[in-house]
Amino acid sequence: MRRASSSPSTTAPATRGAQVESHGDALQVPLHDEHPLELSAREVGLLEVLLQRMGRLVSKEQIVDQILGLEPGIRFVIKAPVVRSQKGWHKDVLEHIRQEGFTRVEIDGVQYSLDETLPDLDAATMAEWYRSRLDDAGIAKAVVVSVWPDSQYTRDFIHASAGKVSALCNIDPRTPDAPELLEREMAAGFKGVKLYPVNRCFHLSDPACRPFFAKAAELGAAITIHYGVTVDPMGDLRYADPTDLSPVARDYPDMPFVIAHFGAGYLSEALRLGYQCKNVCLDSSGTNNWMDYDPHGYTLAQVFDRALTAFGPERVLFGTDSGTTAPYRKWIAFQQRRTIEELGLSQRDRDLVLRANAVRIFKLDE
Repeated sequence: MRRASSSPSTTAPATRGAQVESHGDALQVPLHDEHPLELSAREVGLLEVLLQRMGRLVSKEQIVDQILGLEPGIRFVIKAPVVRSQKGWHKDVLEHIRQEGFTRVEIDGVQYSLDETLPDLDAATMAEWYRSRLDDAGIAKAVVVSVWPDSQYTRDFIHASAGKVSALCNIDPRTPDAPELLEREMAAGFKGVKLYPVNRCFHLSDPACRPFFAKAAELGAAITIHYGVTVDPMGDLRYADPTDLSPVARDYPDMPFVIAHFGAGYLSEALRLGYQCKNVCLDSSGTNNWMDYDPHGYTLAQVFDRALTAFGPERVLFGTDSGTTAPYRKWIAFQQRRTIEELGLSQRDRDLVLRANAVRIFKLDE
């Protein structure tokens, strides 16, 4: 993108075919068919710093030099990451920030005042708090995952949510008591289980898992699996390939399996698995930042398109990977909904991805 001359109403070509209009020291950047984004002279200056170094890192010294050149009295916001890729409320972190004199914090794209009274972490209070966040985001029902195995907290949480929230339990399928624990959790109201082979370093094709899968098939439990990359530093990518599920999915053709996060960097393997095994589904949950380092250079629209082509709209599920102790990730929901709309899916297919597939697979009450 290059700046136009200072004369009004002059247009200059921008990246990806956009048009940039220059009005004196200000720029207007049209965003799709929406209202144009207004950039002030100061913002134009910062934009120029970035554009002059396209494809290269911009040092903090270069940014500081640009900021120091602003007029006295100018107000601006500096954002610094404190917690990344760690679910939870992090109340100790927020308290430390407050004591350091900060007044606001941004969580999942939403700014909050640090003077706000935060809810206690008891299950009933958190369930009420989370229900309000779902209502605010326009979400009718949610399926969450228990962080802890054999969690009474999660049982109390889903009971207090009064049908708004359902949950998947957390079990190591290799343990001798895994079938018994699954039966107990399903009786307590869980809709299925999420497995973490990468984090716990095992193959689902391990014969030790077979009694668990037999019980899951008997109970009609849905199985969600985290394959691919993980934020857990102890995760082992030798267990990250979704095609490891192939013999299990083949032997239990009536049991639904959901590969989370589009395979989290293993999209190609997940697509091959889904083409072969018709009881395997994909969910879109999370930031999907694995696309940043995927050699194919996929956009989110291309990921959705390939998933819908290989799996069909009946086997792709919408999700955000929002934690129950943090604000709902509305920006992820917006991004994915907009992408689905841009793909031009029919109303039926949009409803399948956004709602009906989850209702069917997890046996949710409508």
